[in-house]
Formats: sequence, C-alpha cells, structure tokens
Amino acid sequence: MKKIACSILLFCLGRGFQAVSGMDPDVKKELEAWEEGFTILFQVAPKGPYLRLRKDKGRIRFLGLRKAEADLVVHFKNIEAAFLVLTAQIGTPRAFAEHRISVMGSLPESMRLVRCLNYVQYYLFPAFIARRILKRLPPIPTRRLLSGRIMVYLFGVPLGL
Repeated sequence: MKKIACSILLFCLGRGFQAVSGMDPDVKKELEAWEEGFTILFQVAPKGPYLRLRKDKGRIRFLGLRKAEADLVVHFKNIEAAFLVLTAQIGTPRAFAEHRISVMGSLPESMRLVRCLNYVQYYLFPAFIARRILKRLPPIPTRRLLSGRIMVYLFGVPLGL
C-alpha cells in the first residue's frame, strides 16, 4: 500500500512541479540557471517508484514514473522514508538530516532544486502543514498564492497544465 501511495504522491508532485514552474516567477528565476534538458530523478530504494522531471523551454516537464539516467538524483533510502516525506509527516530538511534522503549530483543544482521544491510544497500543502515541513515559508504574496493554488489543484495536477 505504501508503494502505491508513494507512486500517486510522486505523480502529484511531478504534476505540481510542472504547474508551479510555469506560473511562479521565483521558480522560473531559479530554473534559468539550469541548461535545457537538465533532468531530475526521484527514486525510492530498492525498486521504485520513480519520478522523472526535465527542464524544457524554461519550465519543468513531468516525464513520468519510470527510471532513467538523470543529471540530479534524489534518492529515498526506503519506502518508509519516502512515505513520511511525501505525506508531509516530516519535512525535506529533517529527512536529509536523518539520512532518509540523499542527492547525487551537483551541490548548487541540488540546492536550486530544494528551493524550487519549497515553493512547490507551499502551493500543494495548506499553510498549517507547510509551516511544519518547511524551514521558512517562501515569500509569496497572498493573492498570488491563492490563485496559484487554485491553478495547481484544478488544472496542474489533474490535467498537467
């Protein structure tokens, strides 16, 4: 059941990442430093699930839930670690500190990913959950946050827009 739940949550994260990268100016600015075709893989040991993302035309594109070569790999130690992070029971900083997640790739690129991930999580989760899992809430104006959440919930995750 945890593997199925993690697959669904990775799908939602991928679609959310795609939606937020197309509408949030702060995320777009972070993505400028990545070259076109830069790929990211989230993987859960030992045998998945996986999430593939790629920078394409200035935004992140969700490529599916299959394993492939990537420039930056976010590796969850096991399904329990992935489940805790993806269900917002623990935050990404805590998961790194407890060695539940590791990253293989360039340090500056991984820091850029973490900053983008903070924005995506803030759009995906209500504020009371986001406060628990993020060290600092990103400085998003309330109006943009509300309209962004509506876009992500109605069009981003279900339709991939």
